[in-house]
Amino acid sequence: MTVSQLNQRLRWLVLERQALRDRGAATDDLERNRVDLVRVQWRLSYASVGSDSPDRVA
Repeated sequence: MTVSQLNQRLRWLVLERQALRDRGAATDDLERNRVDLVRVQWRLSYASVGSDSPDRVA
């Protein structure tokens, strides 16, 4: 995924989390979302320090 795609995914996950909280979602759903957010944030940080191309992530 490109950095731009990862950023887009991160934005979508944040919006999803807000919607989950607004509707009082189950703890399991919030946890799944949290794990997804962490994974995308990790990939973005890896991309910013470990990628030869600033717009590509392995």
